Amino acid sequence: MTKFVKPTIEEIKEYAKEVFPQLDIERFFDYYESCGWCVGRNKPMKNWQASVRLWKRNYEERFGKINVEKSKENWKEKYQQSN
Repeated sequence: MTKFVKPTIEEIKEYAKEVFPQLDIERFFDYYESCGWCVGRNKPMKNWQASVRLWKRNYEERFGKINVEKSKENWKEKYQQSN
């Protein structure tokens, strides 16, 4: 098993472009940076791409299936209205 390597914001951006364009990259990065790239009860993260996919599923559950053609601005507007 390979050792976890923290992704750069650019790596997250490239991956999210294909999988979850609505992802707030900075929020994702800052969240995991603040908890030392751990998940659950301080277990070291093994796969940050899986976390992006989890954030996508959580987003879909909250707002319904996503339209990948929507812009990031539309996502932020919808997110801010729901809070």
